[in-house]
Amino acid sequence: MMKSNVLRSWVTLIVAMLVLTLGQITASHAEDGPDKSKAQNIVVHLGQATNDLHSAHMALRIGTNLLQHRAKVTLFLDREGVRLADSRIPWENLTWAGNNIADEFDEFVNTGGKVLVCPGCAADAGITASDLRPGATMGNHDSVAKTLLRADKIIDY
Repeated sequence: MMKSNVLRSWVTLIVAMLVLTLGQITASHAEDGPDKSKAQNIVVHLGQATNDLHSAHMALRIGTNLLQHRAKVTLFLDREGVRLADSRIPWENLTWAGNNIADEFDEFVNTGGKVLVCPGCAADAGITASDLRPGATMGNHDSVAKTLLRADKIIDY
């Protein structure tokens, strides 16, 4: 009887130690960040465009870089940033540090990036859906909310 109690105590101790060890391993992996096997949803928020070409350039470059690292990237344009999607602006004439903004926009879209335009800000800027550059989509309250709520990360320019 005494041997079985001692054996039972040892088994209980070993099981408890295994459970604690597995719990610590699981917790340490959870701290490593999101599941690396799943593509992250990244929103790059751009509130500037013609008034800050440096920010427009950086948003497009970081967005394209993240796409090349298998992230799902949406460029969300609001405030003055909506002008980046305006096809009536001669973007081919605008550069930052020798980089053509129109080419960077096209590369972002051609690499798989999505461009979502704030409908209220576009209306304030006199931009309609028919004015948008290829690859840009006019948002609505639902699409903007869903895009932001699904984001794993939001990068702001």
